[in-house]
Amino acid sequence: MKIRNLYIKLFISLLLILIALQVSFFIDLNFTEERRIHPERDQNRVMKIQILKELIEENIRLNNGFAWAGKDLQEIISSAGKLYNAKIWIEDSNGTPMLESFSLEDRPAKVTTGFDIDAKFGDVTISHIFRKKLKFIFTDVPFDPKIGDGLSLHILYEGEMGNYKSRFMIGLAGIILIMTIFALSVLQFIRIKVNLFRRSVLRIADGDLSHRVAVNGRGVVEDLGRAFNSMTDKLEKMITSSKEITANVSHEIRTPLARIRVVEDLLRKKFGRGDFSGYERHLDNIREDIQILDDLVGRLLEFIKLDNYESTPKYEQFNPSELINDLLVRFEPVIEYKNLSIKKDILFSFPFTGDRNALTSALLNILDNAFKYTPEHGNITIKTSLEQGFFETSITNSFKKLDQEDLDNIFKPFERALHSDNAGSGLGLAITKKIVENHGGNIIALNSTEGFEIRVRLPL
Repeated sequence: MKIRNLYIKLFISLLLILIALQVSFFIDLNFTEERRIHPERDQNRVMKIQILKELIEENIRLNNGFAWAGKDLQEIISSAGKLYNAKIWIEDSNGTPMLESFSLEDRPAKVTTGFDIDAKFGDVTISHIFRKKLKFIFTDVPFDPKIGDGLSLHILYEGEMGNYKSRFMIGLAGIILIMTIFALSVLQFIRIKVNLFRRSVLRIADGDLSHRVAVNGRGVVEDLGRAFNSMTDKLEKMITSSKEITANVSHEIRTPLARIRVVEDLLRKKFGRGDFSGYERHLDNIREDIQILDDLVGRLLEFIKLDNYESTPKYEQFNPSELINDLLVRFEPVIEYKNLSIKKDILFSFPFTGDRNALTSALLNILDNAFKYTPEHGNITIKTSLEQGFFETSITNSFKKLDQEDLDNIFKPFERALHSDNAGSGLGLAITKKIVENHGGNIIALNSTEGFEIRVRLPL
């Protein structure tokens, strides 16, 4: 199972690091102490031993021999034993103790073997040995033969090794306690944040879509809150848009239905009187209104599919300039009927990949609006170009300038230029905008010197 919570990862990482350090210290101190030598400590001991040796030798010289210096030497050795916290004695060449800093019952067994670590400093040899929980440091220093033939100074330091296991357990318990407090604090901190997040979610679920989760700082809960706020923003826009579309559709459908109802009532009354005159004209009006409703439903379904990304694009390579040129053929009757002037500045030779069917619908919507709103004897200018990896096209018709509000709203569903009720469903440019944006491009409407212009920019 993968751990995804940042706080838990941080807690576990810190806990493992502390435990690893504790274990390494335990192993280092408990199992390598027997191999551990401290040269600086041994050098200090050597200095003390040499000082003691020179003091004893000087005393022997002043007393004209070891035998005459016994009382003074005993005081020196006893004082040194207390000062050095060690057992000190002098042996003859046969290994018999001559003077000691301790009582007979405290006399150590002969220590000559088992010392496996040696450090030699001049004529002083320091040996170490570890037996069970005891640690021994032993020195054997010969005196100057001129002072005492065969005499030697012996010093034995002994003590217990550190109880590192108990220290390890105490340290481990301390780590567990600290990490427990840390974990409880973090969990309480997260719990407070999660509870606030939960309240906000329930508030939004109750219908308050304007509410947002309070996000302060950075963290997993904060990232979740930002993602939830983003989702709520999109959800609010979708619901608002859905309500607007529902209201607009109701308005758009009501007008042709009202006309059909009036015509149906009129025909019913006329047929009741036996008057069949003009019925074909009234039926044609009904058919025209039905066609308007059919077109509206078709465009609405197309817009909803694009808005919900339900349609699967079919990308292929084609030339959009050639597509525009082919679409212009469909408007030749309108060009001839309105006596329009068409200016073309079209670049043909370049590769382009996109959804041909979708872009055909988008460009057809733009051209249809251009020809629909261009007055008789008007002008339409069509340009295509390449600009830094983008295909650009602009379609301009000699229509009067629009207010900025109309330019801003022209791509919204059911918005019409000059708020005309006879200008189609009001979905054409909204559908076009969705298609262009689904291709990663953008579309704008503006007033140019030649009239009203729609400019499309698509990545190649």
